[in-house]
Amino acid sequence: PLDRVEALTEAVDAVARLYGKGCDVDIRGLRHGDDVKVWKDLKVKAFETRHDEKQGSLGYVLYRKVKKRIPPYDVLDDESYFIEIKRWCDEHHQSPLDVFFALEWIPVMAYTGDCIWESIARYEEFFIAETLFLECTGLDARAGTIASMESFGLMHLDTIVMNTHVFQNERVVLSHISDRYSREQIEDIVQTRLEGTPLQDRCSYVLCGHRYR
Repeated sequence: PLDRVEALTEAVDAVARLYGKGCDVDIRGLRHGDDVKVWKDLKVKAFETRHDEKQGSLGYVLYRKVKKRIPPYDVLDDESYFIEIKRWCDEHHQSPLDVFFALEWIPVMAYTGDCIWESIARYEEFFIAETLFLECTGLDARAGTIASMESFGLMHLDTIVMNTHVFQNERVVLSHISDRYSREQIEDIVQTRLEGTPLQDRCSYVLCGHRYR
């Protein structure tokens, strides 16, 4: 977020002084809707989320630019499709762009960061990206309720279970899970709660700095 650039720059400089060498970091301050090209066919777009009332927060979606077939040629099998392209190119002696296919940015990975559900529910991009890294701090009553989690700007597994029908992602990776849970507890709770839902075979989790392994 744009309002964190100065603080992050100071932190990077402090780490560089501690280690006695510089850090080559390109810090970009972003607002909602801003995007940054990170490779010739990749860009990242920022989306406003809600975590801390005092400071802004952002989620991010990584897009890849791909060629998408244009009707009526999108219904052809690969062999027929390329035969048609060759025939057209031989006849017109120019690129088939805009005739057979168009360039389109598609979401391939999304990251919510710490946030509440309602702040991301309005963004379709998060739920159609191939892979979604989704904030999920609380898993059961030991961490609190949906309301108590949201009071800290965080998400509860109960909310995800109630909304499994909206996830079109190939993979959903739960992150920022409270370290009150062991790995075994996490596996058992997630598997049990998502059994029989659309996310049953598409959901996993990632741990970072957990006390319990």
